[in-house]
Amino acid sequence: MRGVETALRLVHTAKLLAHEPSVPKWLRGLFVFGLLPIPLFFDELALIVATALLYVSHRQVVIEA
Repeated sequence: MRGVETALRLVHTAKLLAHEPSVPKWLRGLFVFGLLPIPLFFDELALIVATALLYVSHRQVVIEA
């Protein structure tokens, strides 16, 4: 049951950040690229880079979400 609550919270946070006007569109595009089913490690690398950039440059937005 705890895992379901965590997954729902993550989905809710992702929805809030996707519609946040202060997050640049290119960063949102990097997240979308990271969600594509691309072989090898390119999609995972894109998610790691996008998450790090989002945390460093928009920390307050992430905390509020």
